[in-house]
Amino acid sequence: SGLQLRYYDVPRGLGCVVWGDGSTHCTQYIDRYWYDDGIGSSGGGSITGGDYGGFGGGGIGGNESPPEDRSDCNNFVDWLTGLIEPRINRYTFSKARIGKTFATNLNSLSQRGVSGFRVEFIQNGQGAGAYRHILGGAASVLLEVGLAKLYQDYSDTAQRDSDADPNRRAEAVSELAGTQAGADLGALIKQRNDGSINANELREQIFKLLCDK
Repeated sequence: SGLQLRYYDVPRGLGCVVWGDGSTHCTQYIDRYWYDDGIGSSGGGSITGGDYGGFGGGGIGGNESPPEDRSDCNNFVDWLTGLIEPRINRYTFSKARIGKTFATNLNSLSQRGVSGFRVEFIQNGQGAGAYRHILGGAASVLLEVGLAKLYQDYSDTAQRDSDADPNRRAEAVSELAGTQAGADLGALIKQRNDGSINANELREQIFKLLCDK
């Protein structure tokens, strides 16, 4: 078949319990993303991502203003659709290729600006961390690794409900919203892949999902 399965691990932290004898036992949790690397006969070549130096080649970072007064969210949507469209129906495992690109770049956008994003994704100190949660939620859907989102939600829910720091509890609300938005993004990409929506509809719906301007 030409299928060459690989995986990419994203550490999620430790879960520890204290046993009756007073000893502590910890488990390292990871998100494991499986994908086809495209080396076999089913696809042509390895997967490459978009231009992570800047959305649309613009080199936007930090608190700099996007060119032509376009919001950071608008540029992110352009980057997403520019990455998605060349892969739709081109490869046997097109959804997995897109998901793998998201998964391997979860932390690549941490210095980006966040103008134009819906406030629920960036408030409470979350800021550019929204990119990681959105891409991670989408990757879990596209790679069909439901445990990845489950672990993320478990961690963020525990932070929201139990963290001693009220600021971290508030931030977790935004983290949960971002991960769910990512899952919804993954569902939209699946619709585009099966032909339920066209390219223009995909971009419009992603914009409505993530941006307010």
